[in-house]
Amino acid sequence: MKRHLASFLLLGAMVGCSSGTALRDAGRDAQAGAGGSGTGGNAGTGGMAGGVGRVVVNPGTNHEHQLQPLSDGNMLKRGDVLRIETGGGGGYGHPFDRPSQSVLDDVLGGFVTAGAAQELYGVAIDEDTVDDTLTRKLRAKRPEVKAFHRHAYVDSLT
Repeated sequence: MKRHLASFLLLGAMVGCSSGTALRDAGRDAQAGAGGSGTGGNAGTGGMAGGVGRVVVNPGTNHEHQLQPLSDGNMLKRGDVLRIETGGGGGYGHPFDRPSQSVLDDVLGGFVTAGAAQELYGVAIDEDTVDDTLTRKLRAKRPEVKAFHRHAYVDSLT
C-alpha cells in the first residue's frame, strides 16, 4: 500500500499553533477512528484554553465531511484523503500582555488573522502596521481573568 503524506500547519488563533497531517491511501478501502480533546490554558495567569482538533475526510472537495469525535469504524474509500488536525496547547499569560509588534508579526506571518489579533490580543492592525491609538483603547477593556478559560473566563466549570 503506497501512502502520500503531506504535513501542514494549522493555526490556533488564541494560543499558538497546532499541526495536521493529510494521508491518502491509494491502495484500498479502510476504516478510521477519531479522537481528541481540547487542552486547558493556565487561566490563573490569564492563559486561554487551547483549540480542539478534528478529523476531516476529503477536505476542500464536494465530498468533505468531518468525523465525529471519539467515533470508530468510519469507512474510507480508495482515494479518500484523511486530514488530521491536532489542537493547539493552552496559553500562559494574558493575551493582552503580548507585545503588539509580536502580534503584528504573527498576523503578517499568517499565524492569526487581523480580526483575531483585535478580538483576542487587543491589537488593531491597519494593513501591515499597528494602530497604536485603537490598540490602547482596546487594551483598556482587558477581560478580567477568572479561574478557568473555556471560550471565556469563568470561575467554575458546570
